[in-house]
Amino acid sequence: MEIVKNIENKLFGRHEVEAVMQNAGATPTRADIKKAIAKQLKVEENLVIVNNVKNHFGGGKVKIIAKVYDNEELLNKNARPHMIKRNTAVEVATEGEE
Repeated sequence: MEIVKNIENKLFGRHEVEAVMQNAGATPTRADIKKAIAKQLKVEENLVIVNNVKNHFGGGKVKIIAKVYDNEELLNKNARPHMIKRNTAVEVATEGEE
């Protein structure tokens, strides 16, 4: 994964991240993307919200737009409720499959 932009937004207490990820087969899941971003930026996974994943047909690349919050309180205050639900629902679904 390559982070293309990492802009700090002090007003909302977050970093707005754009990244590009190579994929050999299927589009990576939100959970996989969250893990990769958290690992690269050295933050906790629960502070990462993946907003958008765009797959470029035939290119083997995925463009990712995500927000990394400074703490959980700011995440709950500033992130949209449906995005929080979308990003946490993925974690629950992947845990149940194991």
